[in-house]
Amino acid sequence: MFIGGFIHEDFSSFEFQTYFRTTPHANGGALYRRSGPSGGYEIQIYSVPGATNPTGSIYGIVGASDLPCRDGEWCLMRFVSDGAYTCVWVNGKNVAESHGLKLPDQGRLGFQMHSQGRIEYADPKIKAVALTATAAATKKNLTTKTRRSTTFLPV
Repeated sequence: MFIGGFIHEDFSSFEFQTYFRTTPHANGGALYRRSGPSGGYEIQIYSVPGATNPTGSIYGIVGASDLPCRDGEWCLMRFVSDGAYTCVWVNGKNVAESHGLKLPDQGRLGFQMHSQGRIEYADPKIKAVALTATAAATKKNLTTKTRRSTTFLPV
């Protein structure tokens, strides 16, 4: 299903999750809302203490508040993209959130890597999300306040 590192279809208003494990100096992440060779956003994977955009950051927009994952550990990354909103969790901890992303809220999703280290991904899944008015207004507790969602699909 991946073509050139990207899923061969566009997604809008979705929840994505994957497990990942890094080696020292690994630098990459999950790209989303990508409509061509550039653009879109990246959820950063970079487990270096003191990094400007550590693991879980919405790269260049919001730095992650914590570094809840270390090299060599399997970690769970989950994020929701809905309109101008993205929220990121690493190992169940909310580490970054933005309400000001540019639209359109659609595009391809894929992984990228650009360092001497290595990032392994396991069990990536995606599902469409349609939020209730309450969840759309507050963006809180997305899992329990979804009105309609499909099951996670392997990618």
